[in-house]
Amino acid sequence: MKIEILTKRGIKNTFDELSIQAERAYWRTEKPYYEVWLVEKQDLKQLEEARYGGECAWFGYAKGCNLGTPFEFLTIKGQFIIGWTSVDRQTEYDTLLDYFKDGLGVIESDDVCSVATALARANGMTMTKLFKMCQG
Repeated sequence: MKIEILTKRGIKNTFDELSIQAERAYWRTEKPYYEVWLVEKQDLKQLEEARYGGECAWFGYAKGCNLGTPFEFLTIKGQFIIGWTSVDRQTEYDTLLDYFKDGLGVIESDDVCSVATALARANGMTMTKLFKMCQG
């Protein structure tokens, strides 16, 4: 079974070194350079071991976040999304990462992964689809 992980540039080298077959499903060409990769679930343990050994580029995997149940109607990059009430009380954002940063105060990569996972799940989509629709 394949799962999604959020990464930054450089993870391909780790996949090659660990002989992990992965498929890049989403990537950005501007900062921050987030990418979504599909990996086999059993390969996650190998990645975790490499991370704690200091031999791995950053990646995130999460089952959700602690922001509670999303219930606010938002528009992100022209797409209707159900999310959390923003700290700035806006309901419209240019991009997903703008919503995370300006609306929720989420900037750390681990937190971006957790919030993106929960937001995708709440809207019945994959993290890949969420980033493609709301980030570009």
